[in-house]
Amino acid sequence: MNISLIEKDLWEAADDLRANSKLTATEYAQPILGIIFLSHATSRFYSLKKELLQDSQVASYQKLVDLKHMTSDDFEKQLEIAFKAKSALYLNPEQRFDYLANLSTGHNLGAELDAIMESIETQNPILKGVLPKTYQHFEEDLLERVVRIFNRDTLLNAEGDVFGKIYEYFLNKFAQSGAQEGGEFFTPPSLVRTIVNFIEPDHGLVIDPAVGSAGMFIQTTHFQEQNNTHNPIQFVGQEKTENNQKLAIMNMVLHGLDASNIVEGNSFYSALPDYIGQCDFVMANPPFNVDAVDASKCKNEVYAVPQQEEGQPEPTALEIAQAAIAEKKRLPFGLPGVTSKSGGKRNDGNDAKNEQVSNANSLWIQYFYSYLNETGRAGFVMPSSASDAGGRDKEIRQKLVETGHVDIMVSIGPKFFYTRSLPCALWFFDKSKPESRKDKVLMLDARNVFTVVSAKSHIFSESQLEALNAIVWLYREEHDKYQNLLRRYINSMLETIEQMPVVYKDYLRSSKSVVDYVAKFATTTSIDVLNKLSKKEQESEDKPTPITAEQLVSLKSSALKAQQSLASELDENAKITLLEALPSVADLRQQLEDAQDHASIITVFNALQNVLVQTQGVFNQLSATKAEALGLVAQAESLYAKKDKKQWANKDIAALLNGLNSSAEGEPETVQDQVQTLEKTLADRIADVTWLNERFPEGVYADVAGLCKLASQEYIKNQDYSLTAGRYVGVEETVFDTADFKETIKVSKQELELLSEKLNNNLEAIFSDLDGLLKLCK
Repeated sequence: MNISLIEKDLWEAADDLRANSKLTATEYAQPILGIIFLSHATSRFYSLKKELLQDSQVASYQKLVDLKHMTSDDFEKQLEIAFKAKSALYLNPEQRFDYLANLSTGHNLGAELDAIMESIETQNPILKGVLPKTYQHFEEDLLERVVRIFNRDTLLNAEGDVFGKIYEYFLNKFAQSGAQEGGEFFTPPSLVRTIVNFIEPDHGLVIDPAVGSAGMFIQTTHFQEQNNTHNPIQFVGQEKTENNQKLAIMNMVLHGLDASNIVEGNSFYSALPDYIGQCDFVMANPPFNVDAVDASKCKNEVYAVPQQEEGQPEPTALEIAQAAIAEKKRLPFGLPGVTSKSGGKRNDGNDAKNEQVSNANSLWIQYFYSYLNETGRAGFVMPSSASDAGGRDKEIRQKLVETGHVDIMVSIGPKFFYTRSLPCALWFFDKSKPESRKDKVLMLDARNVFTVVSAKSHIFSESQLEALNAIVWLYREEHDKYQNLLRRYINSMLETIEQMPVVYKDYLRSSKSVVDYVAKFATTTSIDVLNKLSKKEQESEDKPTPITAEQLVSLKSSALKAQQSLASELDENAKITLLEALPSVADLRQQLEDAQDHASIITVFNALQNVLVQTQGVFNQLSATKAEALGLVAQAESLYAKKDKKQWANKDIAALLNGLNSSAEGEPETVQDQVQTLEKTLADRIADVTWLNERFPEGVYADVAGLCKLASQEYIKNQDYSLTAGRYVGVEETVFDTADFKETIKVSKQELELLSEKLNNNLEAIFSDLDGLLKLCK
């Protein structure tokens, strides 16, 4: 299934609502997500029901229903018990999306949807007051269209977590359209995955004090699945706004997670004291640069360092932090800068002063640190300015560095956020750092690591995510993980080479079917048929040039020769030199299994690189075969083949040529697609290994100019306690790359076109206003 095609269609439907509904984006965003919730819940229901029917007990109930020895209602009761045993959301028949979609014309869909949401909440207390129940505000025809869209067979028959992807896609798109308070609740998947990959939350207590849509928690479960870990995890989240809290609960319930600890509350003023110093993992993307936090409400969380007796050493930053956490204080190193603003005149004649934290970034940073237990890890997003801020922010940053718990700092380039184009930074704490790394911070500058999606949007590709993760593994001396990544890349290359003979033969068959068609035509057609003129041609002064016997004989000879050549290659006992020249996958796979260290693994990789000429030869031969087949078709058409309607049908030859062309989006895969996939996979994996091996040739961590550097506390002190990675890693020596330059020019052109469009729109608005003023002057 082409998920991107489905997503595109669904978002066009949302655009239709935006254009034709009387509701604002904020008003219809939540109800649309509610409909997706019901669709996804129904999809998951049927998927789990199918799974449960493999169980002998549930299967026996179904058989009783089939034999009419059990009623459907009784079966549903047993099914509900089985669902609850799996901690899964059970929907009764009247709550399922297909029931809604199959209602006869005349039903009030808005009222039906409201009733369904109400009944689901009644059965599931965790959802009480969470689901949207405003569907009667929608125009009925628009609501019917939305329901029809989500009732497509492609969605109803979807396997896996397709609806989950669609749900996350809509969160993304609503964020881009500004439907949810500027998109603050939505953290781009690239950043979420980077955070989860680096801190590896695979057990225990996980907290997000700015939970938004709970994307960090969802990705945590994906991480567990990918790594086949099944340790118990408890999620705790806090969200300032009720709407976003509801969104988080819906998202978690959709993914089968316990949402009972997602609470509403302003994290600036509402601590979660039971979790201070108790969490194994902290993840968050808080709002940036908040400047109106009431300092008086935060002072009770500031830890007061006891006055030391004369002659006693001052407590270390780590000792202060530990004492503060023991007292359940979230601000071990105090408030950041505080400003006083006039609150107006008081009755006693004194001016009232309202003290406000000038920038709350350092509040968040300390909150995240304080929730961690003695071995906990944290990963969170911050604006780039937080890494360099001066004054009290610098003092707090210094204390954090001195604890030895600042682990990794990552600089991220612009355009990763859908509603902001500013760069940001990812901060990582690790209280379980070994002594060998207590004095070190990994500075990782990823500003030049990105994949362009559009002029306004960048992401990390899968390979880029893995490359960044590989650097962290080397930094942590987790060489087994790094080597397993290299093994996976090389195994992918081996699998690609292994598939090449099968795809090669399939491609030859597709080419031969085209050649056979041309050969049959050339053998059975005649000069008379090809030269026969239509009435219109007879009356025209510009008559077609007659076909000669030599031309037809030439086509026939070429087609039969190509046909014979392809037939001999496709013979069951044929030995194809190109394929025999490919490396022995079995031998290389055995070498890879025997490899005990990094050098041995790279030896296998080098052996694969040495046979690139042979693999490229296979792809080149397929291109030549395709070119020959297309050439024969073009030659036949130049002989007016379409005049012989009995032997040449455009639709028939077009169908045969489809296999040699790339499929359109949403269409079945062709053999040409398979060839391109093999070529791309091989090229990508070679590029992946090469990128890592050029930077870390010994398979151990090393500083790389322009990318990464290990900075000691003394070095950081000399840099005025800046935690901006680019300040440490230096500049990479680059070789001019025309492909990169071309991509840069392309992106710049898109940006200029966008700016030009905005300028034209602004000029039109200005001229319109001026016209209005002129009319008033009359």
